[in-house]
Amino acid sequence: PYRFNLSRIPRFIHEKSDWLVKNIKQSQSSPKKIKHGDCIKVLGYDHEIKIFPVTATATNKAKARSSKKEKVKLAKSYRTENGKAVFNGYEIQIFTNSNENLTNLLEDFFKKRAKKYFTERADYWSEKMQLNYNRLTLRSQKTRWGSCSRNGNINFNWRLILTTKPILDSVIIHELAHIKHLNHGKQFYTLLETFCPDHKLLTKQLAKWKFPF
Repeated sequence: PYRFNLSRIPRFIHEKSDWLVKNIKQSQSSPKKIKHGDCIKVLGYDHEIKIFPVTATATNKAKARSSKKEKVKLAKSYRTENGKAVFNGYEIQIFTNSNENLTNLLEDFFKKRAKKYFTERADYWSEKMQLNYNRLTLRSQKTRWGSCSRNGNINFNWRLILTTKPILDSVIIHELAHIKHLNHGKQFYTLLETFCPDHKLLTKQLAKWKFPF
């Protein structure tokens, strides 16, 4: 606060250490609750969260927003499952009668999309770089975005689908470059910069990125 005596800060921290640690842990461990109307970026584009209960009313509302082709898909998905998420344009429509499983439902939803999209991008860059990988796997690490084994297996954090396409591509190019150079030496960075000249900027952007839920 204004006119606060700065010399009292060390004493305040000491006296309130238990409270500070408790609240810091809570802020770090408590995930954001997903609610109707929230926006989540997918590959850099905003997608609005729409939550519908699994009822006939919800079916009609979802159908009204969908094309003829999407009507069939949405109707089928929510009649057969209590807990389903689908893309509809720039909306992510969630059909569930329970708010308790929203986070897990969204994670499963994004993981399935991420595996398909990451494979497409990895295949694209693999051909362009003339470097073949063996197997692509998704991980859920808290502090690691990707890795490459000596056998040519590449792993990626599924959360990258919530960043941007340039950031995702930079991580894919990075790991593919490790197929040829399993280090961070001069030759590795020469190869990386050949296919991703903006990798330093994109790395900084990724470092500042925050998980949305």
